Amino acid sequence: GQNYVGNLLAGAYARSDEVEFRSTLAKGLSFFGVIALGTLGILTIVVSWPGLTLPGQTAELNFSDRLVLFAMGAALLLLIPQGVFVASFRATGQYHRGMALGIYMRFLLLLSYVGMLLVPFSPAGYAVGYLIGQMILTLAIIVYAHRIVPLTRNLRINLKAAKAGRTVLLKGAFFFWLIMIATALNQQGVILVLTA
Repeated sequence: GQNYVGNLLAGAYARSDEVEFRSTLAKGLSFFGVIALGTLGILTIVVSWPGLTLPGQTAELNFSDRLVLFAMGAALLLLIPQGVFVASFRATGQYHRGMALGIYMRFLLLLSYVGMLLVPFSPAGYAVGYLIGQMILTLAIIVYAHRIVPLTRNLRINLKAAKAGRTVLLKGAFFFWLIMIATALNQQGVILVLTA
């Protein structure tokens, strides 16, 4: 979905249409933000569910296990706004700067994750550390985007923009999602067939 937003942003930027660029970015962030927050709400309900077990297991998950599931799921959901902001780098010809930031930040986060593995952290502690690292990365991307791509400043991210984004982005983003799903199934399908 973020690739579709990136294509729309690139078109607006090529036409020097700042209003359309900001509007599309606000719609993308609002729409995908609502999806991420909604999914986070569902995740919260699921990990809070009394008697929750993993598939094929009979033992109920304890608090630590639930915290791991929540933190790792929330960290994954942070990739959604990251992807939309990175699309703004690509759309404005600043892809190399966005990639450089991502590489540097991921290297620093990798070092911190290695440090957490060397110190006796529990799985829950590691998962929370991973979530904090993804939060820092998301914040760094947003701050850097504001600095490098001025069109990302002063966006109106709200439910009205999310509704407008739904009508504009859902149809086009759906086909990008299909491409990603088809690619994943193509690559992983062999493994799934062999292990069945």
